[in-house]
Amino acid sequence: MQIHYYAIHGCDFLFHDGKLVITAPPGTADEALREYGFQQDNNLKWYKFLNEKECHAVMVGFPDNDITFTDENASPQYTPCPEENSKTEFFNIPIILGIVFLILILGAIALPANFEWLGIWSVGLWIAGFLLIIFLRIRYPANPFGKILLIIYCMLVLIIVIILTWMMVQLGTLFVNFLTCNWSAC
Repeated sequence: MQIHYYAIHGCDFLFHDGKLVITAPPGTADEALREYGFQQDNNLKWYKFLNEKECHAVMVGFPDNDITFTDENASPQYTPCPEENSKTEFFNIPIILGIVFLILILGAIALPANFEWLGIWSVGLWIAGFLLIIFLRIRYPANPFGKILLIIYCMLVLIIVIILTWMMVQLGTLFVNFLTCNWSAC
């Protein structure tokens, strides 16, 4: 089976990291190869990663038929070499960072904040969690897991601020009542 990729005739195909790649035959003009989006590797071999539509056309004709790409109206799209870990990086690293964030926040909630050294550790964990979630949102802005974790963090901080404000008002009221209390009436 041979692939005739527009003006490049006699290409072979192979799979590289699960992607369909065509290789140009030796002796093809470098200028024509560049025009059709071929890239040269370290061994001076010319190759091109096929897009989804082109891969489908090759797989339909496999193994008996030669495949010819001849659509004169559509110019071939340059398909750059895909980054090998772009998809896994997008999905795996934010999940790992999110789990670390949750561990930090749960640790900060679990440590009692009224003891001196445990309170310092608790505040440190809250700050580390905040920095981690900001990094996650900046590095992976389209990741929904990071958005949800940021909302959770903001809600927890808001709840803590409301509880601390309520406690301060109650303690202030108690202190004012204590100061104005008539000892005989108390």
